[in-house]
Parts: sequence; C-alpha cells; structure tokens
Amino acid sequence: MESVMNKFEHRLEKCDVLFPACQCDGTGSRSSICSSLGGQCDCKLNVVGRRCDHCAPGTYGFGPEGCKVCGCSPVGALDNFCDQQTGQCKCRPNTYGRQCNECQPGFWNFPNCQRCECHGHADTCDSYTGTCHECRDNTTSANCAVCVEGFYGDPRLEVGIACRPCPCPGTDDSGHSFAARCSLDPRTKDVVCECEQGYAGEWLAPHTLTQHTQLAHSYLYTHS
Repeated sequence: MESVMNKFEHRLEKCDVLFPACQCDGTGSRSSICSSLGGQCDCKLNVVGRRCDHCAPGTYGFGPEGCKVCGCSPVGALDNFCDQQTGQCKCRPNTYGRQCNECQPGFWNFPNCQRCECHGHADTCDSYTGTCHECRDNTTSANCAVCVEGFYGDPRLEVGIACRPCPCPGTDDSGHSFAARCSLDPRTKDVVCECEQGYAGEWLAPHTLTQHTQLAHSYLYTHS
C-alpha cells in the first residue's frame, strides 16, 4: 500500500511541473479555471492576457466589469488608443475632453476648432456659435466689437482697451443730460454726441455762457 501511495504522490509532483497553476486574475477572469492547452484563463469583456490581467488595446479602466472602450473621436483624436488608467485620448491641436470631442476653451466650431473672436474683451465663447461670453471693458455684441450705450471707442482695433465714457455734458443722474449716446467719427476720430430730440450742440471752450446756460464741459446744447 505504501508503494502505491508513493507512486501517486510522485505523479502529482510531475503534474505540478508540467502543468503549473492557472493563476487567473481575480478581477479580470470569469473563473479560476484555465485551458489545459496553454493555460489561458476565461477573460471578461475587453480584458486580455493569459491570466486576464490587463485591458485590450483601445480600452481602459480595468475592473470587475472588464474594460471600457476608449471611444476616441475619429476627427478630434490622433488615433483610437487611450491611457489605460484614465481613458484620456490623444487630442489633435485645439481639441479637448477625454474623447477629444470638443474644442479647447477659447476656441469653437469643432472639429475645425478656431480661436474665439472677442477682440481681447472675453476669454471664451459658445462652442457652437462662437458668441463671446461675458464681454468686458464696456463692450457688447456677439464678438465684443461694440461699445455699450454711453461709452465710445473702437473695441475691434484697441485690443483689450476698454471703451471710455462719453464726454457729453451732464449725466443721467443730474437731470441735465441731453445726449445718452456718443460715437467715434471714423474719419476724424472725434467723439460725436448724439443729441436727444430738441437739442443740438457744438464745441465750445469750457465754462462758456451761452443763452444763459453755463456748460459743465465743452459742448453747447440749444433748443431746435
């Protein structure tokens, strides 16, 4: 009997040498059983390797559910491979996002991402329309190219320089303002006040008395 047991144990030792343990990965394998031919374990979705211990190319996020497809944008990414830990695809210039499927901040019109045209008065714009967000420096319009009412300048030419308050006499708060708007003459570069109905104006020296009215600045307003 002892002789038979010794022979059996000897055969088991031979099996251990010829057929090593499966060692299937507990996360990436469906079970601990492997193929007797080559020892390939039964891998979960998008998992590869004899032991099922890493993601297949083009996938990421090795875990209990297997691996997820990278899903890189065919037009925004350089290829369909991503970082196997984070899933970040390799983006083309000016593209953005894990899948490289949108424009970088400050650009719009994916996939032909182009810089926002805000003339230096806004940092970002709508990614689909290009409309600038939150125009600064007293500017307005889709491209921050117009001064808000009561201010003047050319926001398109003076990049990052704010529109200036209209220098027309009086203020709205004083009750003696007769020009709420002004503009910059493109030929002479003079500031032209747009008088309200019933008033007209011309340039005068400061503090000139005309028609019993003392001007606070250097414009004359008369009734039409």
